[in-house]
Formats: sequence, C-alpha cells, structure tokens
Amino acid sequence: MKVDRSLLAALAALALAAAWLVARGAPLAVAQAPPANAQLRIVHAEAGVPAVDVLVDDALAVPALGFGRDSGYLVLPSGPHNVALAPSGTPPDEASVQELRLATGHLYTVVALAAPAAPLALDDESLAPVGGPALIRLVHGAPDAPPLVLTVADAATSPVAYGEASAYADAPGGTRPLVLRLAGSGATVASIPDATLAADRAYTFIAVGGGRSSALSILPLLDATAPGVPPVHRLPGLASAQP
Repeated sequence: MKVDRSLLAALAALALAAAWLVARGAPLAVAQAPPANAQLRIVHAEAGVPAVDVLVDDALAVPALGFGRDSGYLVLPSGPHNVALAPSGTPPDEASVQELRLATGHLYTVVALAAPAAPLALDDESLAPVGGPALIRLVHGAPDAPPLVLTVADAATSPVAYGEASAYADAPGGTRPLVLRLAGSGATVASIPDATLAADRAYTFIAVGGGRSSALSILPLLDATAPGVPPVHRLPGLASAQP
C-alpha cells in the first residue's frame, strides 16, 4: 500500500513541533474532570420566627428566608461546609451552626426547626425508581403536636415525633387526598385534598404550625432539580470544586 509522502512529512513536522514545545516548558492543553458539586436546600420551618438568614461557610447565602419558604437547591462544592441559621438580622450562635459533608452528585435538605430541636439535615432522593410509584417522606416540624403519620390512599409513612423525618415510603401516583394524621388515633389534623403525585418522583412534606396560634398545615416539596421543577440557584462567591 502506498503512503502519501506529503502526509508523512506533515505528521513528522507536528511531532517535532510538539517536542520543541515540551522542551521549552510550554503548557499543553489537557482534559479536566467536571466540577465536583453537591446541592443543598434550606427550609424555614422554625415556628415563631418570621424570617431567617442562612449562612454557608460564614457567608450570607440566603437573606430573610420567610417562614414556610425554601431556598431552592444551592450548588456547592462537595466536601465539608458549615451551615448556620439565625433570625434575620442577628448573628448566629454556636448552637445553630451545623457541620455538613456533602457528597458529589447528592441532594440535601436542611430544615430549620424551633428549639429544642436542632436543624434537621436530610439526604434527598432526586427520583423514585423508574416506572415505580412516587416516594413520600414526612418531616415533623410542629413542636406542640404528638407523633404524626402521612397517608395517601393505602400508603403511609412511619410515625415520626417532633424534629424527626420518616424514611421515604412508596405512594401511588395521581391526584388524591394527602392526609396528615395523629399516629395514635389516626385522627386527621391537616390535609391537601387534591395533591398530585407523579410517578418516578420523590417528595418531602413538612408538618408545620400547631399550638395556640395556628392549626397544623402541610408544606410540600419536590425533591428534584430536573427541568420544570424548582430551579437551581448558584451561591455568589463560591467557586465550583476543582478536581
């Protein structure tokens, strides 16, 4: 087989040029690994506090987050971080600082709760099994309420006391009542009459309120950042992790 001598000459010239650059210490372009990030969402469920400031690694990340609101998912470099929650406009105390280690590609939620409960850190599922049911999880954020369960059709979470979260439980997709009940008697204390759960999706529901001032209510959250769901927010001043 004949080989084009002009092609051989061109390849030889390229090889010599590369060798000359290396000899002179010139940098060569190399492929870099993608940034190693995790995502963190903050939810304000601390009864009696109108708004909280969220600090990540001593920097203000979310100012004046209102009660019953969430931050959306914040993109952070994976690894250790300090997260502090404090009433808006006041510095955090040591008890409010939580050390988290975020794993690459994982989603997390921190729920701010009223004392004596500490902020609750949760590892989120972004999707339920493909072709399977929805997943539901209950966080008990009502300090004066006894243990609670969350039910939809024949599905139910495990009972949880204040400051705790259940594991995810399978639930049927579709639109139907989602009911918060007392764990002991099964009495209804709050509901979402027309809750729509999508198959292959994971949800967190937080019981809030109660006490003398208000009835219990349910705060719904979708645990995902896919298109069409709550947006991803990137924190200012925080660079992506380097490999």
